[in-house]
Amino acid sequence: ASLPRPAAESQITMSCFFFNCLARKEKIEITRENLQKLQEKHHKKYGKEFLIDMAMNKARKSKKQKIVITGIRTPEQAAKFKKEPNAKIIFIDAKPKLRFERLKKRKRKGFPKTLKEFNGEEKRERRYFKFDKILYHVDCKIENNKTEKDLYKQLDDLIKRLRRD
Repeated sequence: ASLPRPAAESQITMSCFFFNCLARKEKIEITRENLQKLQEKHHKKYGKEFLIDMAMNKARKSKKQKIVITGIRTPEQAAKFKKEPNAKIIFIDAKPKLRFERLKKRKRKGFPKTLKEFNGEEKRERRYFKFDKILYHVDCKIENNKTEKDLYKQLDDLIKRLRRD
């Protein structure tokens, strides 16, 4: 979900670099498995920080003060991002079944059709990206198990709290 204004002047979605640049350039079918393989290939070639480097370069060029970067996937990306002044990592999570239902509604070709397939892919992704190690870099966590309106309220409250600190 995009963040509401005035939370951010600009939003950079790291997965867009994948969809718009890398996957299309390499002419692969956009499936979750293919994207994982492509990311693994680029991690080996350019290092696990290459996506966050692209996102941070775009952020610097924009000269905006409040920028949200979504889609940090590796501990290396999180650690690099945290070196930026005033950088905060907000972990937004939802229960697996709910994430699967939301993914299903998007009707993306090549994505898991059953909860069992989804759970298998999630497990592989979490292991590959060392997702549990990202949590060491997290400043705060939001549970996104309700409505979009509830998510935005939680974000608004969090942003107000962060501005006070």
